[in-house]
Amino acid sequence: MPSTVPTSGSSVIGAPISRIDGPVKTSGNARYASDYNFPGMVYAVPVTSTIANGKILSIDTAAAERLPGVLSIYHYGNFDAPFRIAPGEQGSRPSEPRHPILESETPSRRNRRRD
Repeated sequence: MPSTVPTSGSSVIGAPISRIDGPVKTSGNARYASDYNFPGMVYAVPVTSTIANGKILSIDTAAAERLPGVLSIYHYGNFDAPFRIAPGEQGSRPSEPRHPILESETPSRRNRRRD
């Protein structure tokens, strides 16, 4: 069985660490961001395609926009990309996709299903 006692040269690695939030989380009493509600709070509900490799030819959101509680519907035709990699920084932030969400009418190459 592995030891949890620190070896010489390491002070934290392998050592047991008390988590201040542990008892609250394990008892079910912790509050998470989704547990809070504020006046006027709105929610986003993403809807993705069921087609892995296709092209959007048209979008008719009229019926959905008339539903109670719907404030707006965003899609590639009315939504500017949420972020861009600045010029000269190509590849410096690997967590940002090369094909941002809602950018075009075709799926991202990275998100396409490979059979």
